[in-house]
Amino acid sequence: MKLRPHTAILLIIGVLAAGVLACQDRGETGEEAAAEETMLAADHMQEHFTQAVAFRDAVIGGDLAAAQEPATWMAEHQMAGGLPEGWEPYVAEMRTAAAGAVEATELEATAAAAGAMAAQCGACHQAQNAMIDVSVGEPPAAGAGTMAHMARHQWAMERLWDGLVTPSDEAWAAGCEVLADAPLAASSFVDDPQLQEELGAEAARVHALGAQGAEAADLSARGQLYGQLLATCAPCHSRVQQTP
Repeated sequence: MKLRPHTAILLIIGVLAAGVLACQDRGETGEEAAAEETMLAADHMQEHFTQAVAFRDAVIGGDLAAAQEPATWMAEHQMAGGLPEGWEPYVAEMRTAAAGAVEATELEATAAAAGAMAAQCGACHQAQNAMIDVSVGEPPAAGAGTMAHMARHQWAMERLWDGLVTPSDEAWAAGCEVLADAPLAASSFVDDPQLQEELGAEAARVHALGAQGAEAADLSARGQLYGQLLATCAPCHSRVQQTP
């Protein structure tokens, strides 16, 4: 069965929320309160995911100002009634990473925080046995030109994100494989020779990181590498967009 990324995350939320309810040792009179706590946990996780995606997208766009609001939410938000048992250490690590992003003034630090938060999401899901097998599908077809190449890049980065937060070894491997393809020549999307050299080096780094990612075995290492990729992609996007 093929699952969309957001569908997979919603299923994880459902599994974890059901686990919260199952772990409650309550009599019949406490069932209503237990159900309410379960819904609070599910809502909290959904909002966490929404804010994490907003933060990630701002970093990909190189917009540190836009990253501040979701990072602040993740650093400061407290769940009503407290966190379910077993979630605390992972949420604490996410808050620490988010707080670092709030204080960061450089893209590299903000991107590293995005990778760390995604890895902690996956570690929490893993610890709660809430992992879901996700069929990653096929990447966009390889073709000549910038648009086809960047469509494959976007697909690959989404798979790496899925690989971290679900977590999924299959999704991670698929994303790394596509990123490790031969890089696109910078001359195909910019005319300035100096800019071609700079962007060519960044493109080569993205593809080198894709190859390196295939060797990253644990979530912490994958999170660090994902942050490095974000920090490499974002300035390239900004430079190309600013090119007349």
